[in-house]
Amino acid sequence: LSNQIVEAAGCYIEADRLQLDDPIYRGRVNSNMAYICAQNNNDSLALIFYERASNDFKESGNEWRYAQMLLTVAHHRINLHQFLIADSLLQIAKSHKLDSSYQARYYETCGLYHYEQLQYDSALVYFNQGLRYWQSETEKCFSYLKIMQVSLDINDLAQAIPYAQCVIGLSHNPNYLTNAYYCLI
Repeated sequence: LSNQIVEAAGCYIEADRLQLDDPIYRGRVNSNMAYICAQNNNDSLALIFYERASNDFKESGNEWRYAQMLLTVAHHRINLHQFLIADSLLQIAKSHKLDSSYQARYYETCGLYHYEQLQYDSALVYFNQGLRYWQSETEKCFSYLKIMQVSLDINDLAQAIPYAQCVIGLSHNPNYLTNAYYCLI
């Protein structure tokens, strides 16, 4: 809530001043602050905190948290069109072989990497690869949405429509639904 951002930032400052010894706690504090910044559309500031969290999780030796944070940082680098840095992060992230949701997220992030560079064929390959790793149809909605958007970008409405219908049938996210209905209209 926007009226609680200042309070949340104050909590972050207090936690940071404690100089926690546990790198996982430090990482969680930094990732929470990054999330607040990202929710307020400040990707540059969010990136600072996400990178701090990434370093903390790497220090902790917790591979799962570190690998997840690599994908998050790569995603924000992609949003800022810093593709060389994002590519380096994705190369590191590729070496982590974790659970299926991590694999799905890795492929989605690679899809976004190519999509933002207008490399639509590569984006479709990665988004489709990610679909096989999600455990439920609901988890697939973001990939369905991105496949729909790529299809619209390459003027293939026939390919986009089934994905729009999937999103409408499975998602409760208003942003996803708006995009899917736009496609059908």
